[in-house]
Amino acid sequence: MRPEAVGLTLAARCRPVALVPVEIADLHQSRLEPMDGAEALLDLVPNVLLTEPAASQAHLDALGDLVGSVPCHRLFAGRDLGHLAALVGALAD
Repeated sequence: MRPEAVGLTLAARCRPVALVPVEIADLHQSRLEPMDGAEALLDLVPNVLLTEPAASQAHLDALGDLVGSVPCHRLFAGRDLGHLAALVGALAD
């Protein structure tokens, strides 16, 4: 679906405000918990290691810069999609 089809607009540039790894959880209410950058980086490393070997170091460098520049949170995603969206949306305020 194109963003414009649902009333969204695209920016030419953007700035990350948070890093939010998601863990699917059997919860009635989703929750967001702070995590440190090192823990967030460890969560992301397996995804990088599955990429092309020559690019892996560049990916790790970019992720290292990211976790050092934004707050990191773990999202325990439950069944409440409306609340879940509000939790993540609040990070951008």
